[in-house]
Amino acid sequence: ISEKISNSSDEDELNLNISKMYFLQKCVAKCLYNENFENSEYITFDNLFSLCSTAFKNQVRSHSDKHFYKNKDKFYAGCLSIISALITINPIGDDLTLQKKIFDISESLVTHSEFYCHSENVNLLSKIIEGLSVGKKFNESHANTIVEILNSIWEALISDRLILNQKSLHINFIKLLMNPNILKSSINDEDLADKLYYIANDIIDKSFGRKSLMPTLFKSISNYQVNYNESFEKTIWLSKLIVRGAFLQQINQHLFKLENIIAELYNENLNMTGVDLYEASYGEEEIAYRVYITAIVASIKSSDFAKAIWSYIIENDKELNFMIPKKRTDSNEQWRRLQLLTIMSISLSKLNDIDAVEFVDTIVIIKLFKEPSPLCRMYLEWMVAFC
Repeated sequence: ISEKISNSSDEDELNLNISKMYFLQKCVAKCLYNENFENSEYITFDNLFSLCSTAFKNQVRSHSDKHFYKNKDKFYAGCLSIISALITINPIGDDLTLQKKIFDISESLVTHSEFYCHSENVNLLSKIIEGLSVGKKFNESHANTIVEILNSIWEALISDRLILNQKSLHINFIKLLMNPNILKSSINDEDLADKLYYIANDIIDKSFGRKSLMPTLFKSISNYQVNYNESFEKTIWLSKLIVRGAFLQQINQHLFKLENIIAELYNENLNMTGVDLYEASYGEEEIAYRVYITAIVASIKSSDFAKAIWSYIIENDKELNFMIPKKRTDSNEQWRRLQLLTIMSISLSKLNDIDAVEFVDTIVIIKLFKEPSPLCRMYLEWMVAFC
């Protein structure tokens, strides 16, 4: 397979060997734990690295089938899948050279990737984190390298505007981005935190008219808070994501809500499986992410984290328009201010007494006399009464 893939210029022959590679991928998955498989002289890391580097080098581009790129994508995905399988039986925790080679191949294949290869790349990186974290050998260097690769993958994904039928890839990508080991590494690494925030904030922006992304993102953050609370309280940059998530107003057109209505009617009249149609198609409903945000803020234990939420809202008023609305009677702006006031009200009790009084004196009371919305004033009056 390697010789033909690397040297042949005949696309029919290349397609045949791509199919063989697909078959080999399935065989490896089945034979992985067979006796002496790990001693195979043919299926090795080095052979796979070499194959990925030299594959299709003689392909004649000018005569290429316009759909051939899809087969190449499946081929590279197969290579990454086998590498992931080899990691399972060959721990890489102590082999820094091998780690670097795997990361280099992972990064180099991003530019050759479509759906299948991106998916296997995300699975490979997840497998690496899983393997390194077992022996507590995962470090900030690993986190930075993985996030750099994820950033390249994300740029490739958004260049195609997040294709709808690639939802499984998007969800696995978000879960990897919010992996607890990566989030822990960002506590003392400001550059890493900035990179993570850049991608996560872009995910929020792209969720304006897309389903599933926001519930996955904030469920991952909620799980991080529940399982690693001490680390969560130190991951201060997440406060910015919480504010951004609360501030997001998704598309309000009826078409965006149509799936919920169809699923409800289907469940009531036609569903015989007992599985909710919407959940099977999209996962949790979009409202779930707001529940997660509320739960996260309500469970904050650190006054520093709560202060970071307040500070971010106040310092970014030009963008959030909390203190000075663009249009005093605009219903959408009022809705956004209400979302911000909600998390401010919940987090007020988490502030220490000095910060709480200072924020109420310098922000809340001033805002109370200028706020045009009676509903928003109710939140402000409650905060004044609380202090």
